[in-house]
Amino acid sequence: MKIEKYSVRDIPRRKFLELSMKGGLLIAATPALLTQLVSCQKGTAGSSFQETDKEMLARVIAKALEKGGGFADVYLENRISRQIVMEESKFKSGLYGISQGAGVRVISGNKTGYAYTDEIAEEKLMRAAEVASYVALNSNTVTPVNISETARPSFVTVQMPLGEIADEKRIEIIKRADQAAKDYDPRIKMVMIDYYDEVRSRIIANSEGVYLKSELPLLFFIVQAMSDDGKARHMARERLSNHSGFEMFENVTPETVARNAAREAIAMLAAEDAPAGIMDVVMQNGWGGVLVHEAVGHPLEADNIAKGIGAFTGKMGQKVASDCFTMIDDGTLPNFRGTINFDDEGTEARRNVLIENGVLKGFMTDILSAGQLGMTRTGNGRRESFRYIPIPRMTNTF
Repeated sequence: MKIEKYSVRDIPRRKFLELSMKGGLLIAATPALLTQLVSCQKGTAGSSFQETDKEMLARVIAKALEKGGGFADVYLENRISRQIVMEESKFKSGLYGISQGAGVRVISGNKTGYAYTDEIAEEKLMRAAEVASYVALNSNTVTPVNISETARPSFVTVQMPLGEIADEKRIEIIKRADQAAKDYDPRIKMVMIDYYDEVRSRIIANSEGVYLKSELPLLFFIVQAMSDDGKARHMARERLSNHSGFEMFENVTPETVARNAAREAIAMLAAEDAPAGIMDVVMQNGWGGVLVHEAVGHPLEADNIAKGIGAFTGKMGQKVASDCFTMIDDGTLPNFRGTINFDDEGTEARRNVLIENGVLKGFMTDILSAGQLGMTRTGNGRRESFRYIPIPRMTNTF
């Protein structure tokens, strides 16, 4: 891929639009210049994405299955993101990014063919479909179902769309948090703030007749505060993140996030060394996340189970934990960080009981692993971006 570099002041408007529509653009800028970039992009970049029609996608799916195969889908994605970083009350960086492209997948038995393009045009999608189709060479094929609008419930609601928020509002939020952390205690010596938001638009169509469109907003707000009393020093971190609009900062103010970080930083100045040895531990609600997510959650994702290499392979219905342990993955919790209306394969989000009272009840599946294991699709097919095939991954796991 050819990389072209421009300063923010010198990039031609025509070149900006051309690069953004063809798949990828990341520009570093001071926060004051972000508005200029947005006004240049607004209403134009991503137009090829919005204008994609069902008939064209149906032709791409038919092309993908012309050599055989049991399933094919097309995934289109447009992602617009902003990041602003403040450190020691000074803005350090501002990033504005656009990423756009599409992938075509063919499943034939246990094999998957995948190809992607960063330019959303029928010619490029047809070529991707042709490349993906070779995995199914000389195999039995299915007849694609005519695609049509598919209904899915909505678990992500937006009151203040991110695309309608002036960058001055973002900067104001950052300044308010910075001031609140510094005002909390004179022993707070340094504050760092990282603001990030994105809107990810998706179109999904497949050979089962599914056709879905959605916009999924994401907000990250992280405040780090460092305390120093001359004897000890501690860095504390507080994060706020949701799939929601800018109303997130009305539900939880930036001052609240900043004070929580400052409070921990100050409290830890007086902390004593923890005793060594084996002992019972009581964890604060939420701090079991690393243990649950890494040690239990990932082994319950069905891609490795289908390969026979997962820690829970062959243990369905068996006792795998204590009687008091129940684990759930739920993609339907309103506006939570892992919430989705449907996964990156178009499967509706749902609540999945994985372990109940210590007994293994289920796995998290995508289309491929569900077919391999003869299980229900659980709505856990997730993609890093249009450049990657979906794999089973967690939503909100607790």
